[in-house]
Amino acid sequence: SLKADYNVTGKEVKFFLAVDDARRDVIEGCKSDMNVLGGGLVNVLNSNEEPPKGCSMSIVDGHLNVHILLKGAIDAAAHIKKAEKSYAATEKLLASTTKKLNTPRFVENAPEAVLKETKAKAVDLQAKLEKLKEQVEEFKSLL
Repeated sequence: SLKADYNVTGKEVKFFLAVDDARRDVIEGCKSDMNVLGGGLVNVLNSNEEPPKGCSMSIVDGHLNVHILLKGAIDAAAHIKKAEKSYAATEKLLASTTKKLNTPRFVENAPEAVLKETKAKAVDLQAKLEKLKEQVEEFKSLL
């Protein structure tokens, strides 16, 4: 859950749901259940509304995004430290993977499946670095 992802406990959290107009009525009909199950207050945004500043977003699918208001609900400095530590570890792993891919002997001798897997790993690690960088900026905005 988003609350667990950000270690939000013992507080009523505000959720903002951005949903397309075709599904808005369905979401509105389930709002009271979501309030209970989500342990927070659920607000459904109109298609022209933006969530408040201080929210983090999770994409459910192409039709629904869930925003959780984190400002005042989490220790932003602790999350920054955690994300920066993860960034450093991921950066080190990406450097190692890139070094391997830039070694002609590895490229020439590795089975095709291993080479393909290593390339995919490098792409995934790069994407993770970008996401972690975004997280750090997001948490800094909460300070």
